[in-house]
Amino acid sequence: MEFSFLSNTNLFNLINSDLYIQTNIGKLKINVLADDIVRVRFTTKEDFEKDFSYAVVKNDFSQNSQFIENENSFICQTEKIIVEVNKSPLKIIFKDLDNNIISQDMDFSSISVYGNEITAYKELDNSEKFFGLGEKTGNLDKRGKSFKMWNTDFPAYGLRQDPLYVSIPFFIGMRNHKAYGYFLDNTYETFFDMGASQEKYYSFSVKGGELNYYFFYGSDVKTVVKNYTDLTGKPPMPPLYSLGYQQCRWSYNPDSQVENIVKTFRDKKIPLDIIYLDIDWMEGYRVFKWNEKDFSDPLKLSKNLDDLGVKIVTIIDPGVKVDENYFVCKSGLENNHFVKYPDGGLYKGEVWAGESYFPDFTKPQTRSWWADLFKEMIDCGVKGFWNDMNEPAVWGQTFPDITQFNYDGLNKSHKAAHNIYGMQMARSSYEGSKKYLNGLRPFIVTRAAYSGIQRYSAVWTGDNESKENDYLQGSVMVQGLSLSGVSFCGPDIGGFDGEPSKELFEKWLQLGSFTPFFRTHSMKNTKSQEPWSYGEDVESNAREMIKNRYKLLPYIYNSFYQAHKFGTPIVKPLFWFNQNDENCYNEGNQLQYYFGDSLLVCTPKIHQDYTKVYLPEGNWYEIDTKEKHIGKQYIISASGKSRLPVFVSEGSIIPMRESQDYTGQNEFNYLELHVYRGKNTISYFYEDDGNTFNYENNQFLIRELILNDSFDNLEINMNHLEGDFKTKIKNIKIFIYNISKATNVLVNKKVFNDYQLISNTVILEIKEKNKISIKLSI
Repeated sequence: MEFSFLSNTNLFNLINSDLYIQTNIGKLKINVLADDIVRVRFTTKEDFEKDFSYAVVKNDFSQNSQFIENENSFICQTEKIIVEVNKSPLKIIFKDLDNNIISQDMDFSSISVYGNEITAYKELDNSEKFFGLGEKTGNLDKRGKSFKMWNTDFPAYGLRQDPLYVSIPFFIGMRNHKAYGYFLDNTYETFFDMGASQEKYYSFSVKGGELNYYFFYGSDVKTVVKNYTDLTGKPPMPPLYSLGYQQCRWSYNPDSQVENIVKTFRDKKIPLDIIYLDIDWMEGYRVFKWNEKDFSDPLKLSKNLDDLGVKIVTIIDPGVKVDENYFVCKSGLENNHFVKYPDGGLYKGEVWAGESYFPDFTKPQTRSWWADLFKEMIDCGVKGFWNDMNEPAVWGQTFPDITQFNYDGLNKSHKAAHNIYGMQMARSSYEGSKKYLNGLRPFIVTRAAYSGIQRYSAVWTGDNESKENDYLQGSVMVQGLSLSGVSFCGPDIGGFDGEPSKELFEKWLQLGSFTPFFRTHSMKNTKSQEPWSYGEDVESNAREMIKNRYKLLPYIYNSFYQAHKFGTPIVKPLFWFNQNDENCYNEGNQLQYYFGDSLLVCTPKIHQDYTKVYLPEGNWYEIDTKEKHIGKQYIISASGKSRLPVFVSEGSIIPMRESQDYTGQNEFNYLELHVYRGKNTISYFYEDDGNTFNYENNQFLIRELILNDSFDNLEINMNHLEGDFKTKIKNIKIFIYNISKATNVLVNKKVFNDYQLISNTVILEIKEKNKISIKLSI
């Protein structure tokens, strides 16, 4: 068998705004969907497949631009890009409006076919860098490496293992500081060669189905990510409690141990919102069936924990034990919900429960059946669900390729269904939880996923190790996932497999407080990893770190709103706001990231009292000392055992509140605004009830925060911008940093003398009003 390459052709056909090309090896279709989004499909079959996607949710494009034929090419010019289809050689070229090439096919061939494998080839420019591709190890810049998308359970995966648990075939290219993106929407095994072993081209390949990809233009990375999340969906607002601290271990059992762990958190005044029950909560690892010996009264347990402000999240695996007396197995068999062989025989695989059947989550009726199984769990007081082993993983690694799936009526094999199995399980878990939680928001976290998972679930980075490299790598992996549309993500703090040193645990917990998903998790038969497990000094520091997380929750929640509304990730790489600064791409600086829009977090190495930090353009304040630094330079920052280097950009207004034992302990009636002087800015503060879907009915409140900062005057305005939600905030305390003197302080145009000036900080406390105006002569 030889490679067949696409050659020149004269068989072009324009139908509406679509360009169809019949080539020597198959059919090519190019559709300009929007001013900056183009879809390309190629098939070796007689016709294209039915247009169906588990990832894509946006189909209402309205693009009026048309291809125009000339002697050598077809050209479509939109308001943002030029799409040129060259006739000889046959290739697609994307240009900006100044005729600069953004991305283009290779001259030798744009596409090749090798059996069922189809590959697209793109020219590799000397300046090109690549980011994204979801959950991948290694450097943030993926240039020079190759990757596979095939969801794989690989515990203790280390620094170079590929593939892992999640397949997100989307990446961002950066060429001459201009950003673009490609999303290869194909659920078969796919490959990405980002210039590995050569510098002529990069390529992406599919091992089955069509070559079906979307091109996005920025030219900034923010626009590329927004376009991708417009296409594949944005996350719903999470329940506020899921942003608090979460404690997990394989396993907390019996129920008395669970209660004891939670009571210890309360006794020690360490905040906690979620405790997990790993696989031992089940009877013989039968999903949805309680181990009555260790958990005799789960409703009583959940009520006792609810009284302490803690939610139970249970693990849910896809394997259903082969046992016809077991209600899940029985109903699954009766209603034809399990994966089968081509001859109709049921597939059985070995997992925790032993020989097991597996639901076909690509079948709508099966997703509905599985969703209904959550009712009893929710009736027992369980609030969230942790989907594991859903790559799908069995002791033989994966299902046989010949097993059959409904694939929403398209009837495909495991080769097509594998990568979306975990996502569809998470979808069913989310839909079932939403159905039975009586208007409350579900919390789902999954190990396996595909593009679009952000609509249903958070993602954690699987079974890492308790090693410093995993701690450092986790910082980079969270950035890669965030750039790939998965904002709610994070690693297991402390490492799942193994035992972290005292210093590693403490530093990891510090960093974890500045990641979206904030969970400590540890393996059976290892040292405990509760915040008090490493002695009183670590416990004291852990308490303060976690409390600081809870103080920052208004800021963090506001960042989640931006992800929900605009697709903006919570964690952002250093180049997000600094696309033209080459220092922001340096490998040595990839351990720094933005947390939200205003905080810059540095991941220091263990046993390192000082860390070299790169501060991008602008002025920066150290969050704890308020020391000010000029940007676009390297500084040395203290990073001893109790300190994480965190900086705030000038012009930021950081909303905070008092710390609590859990997120719902106190009514949100007190707000702090921390104002870091330096430049004029406009930012926003979002509120809703934190628990329900009422925000979908305009029950939210967005306030505009305007900072005007001049040499001798400072003005802060807070205005009600949008929404009908009735805030419960009664008092607002405002801290304005870097002020040596203040005179003529006005609040809502009236003289205000009840303020303090302490250590170059003006402190005012005022009553909440719809509109607040503060003016200071300084």
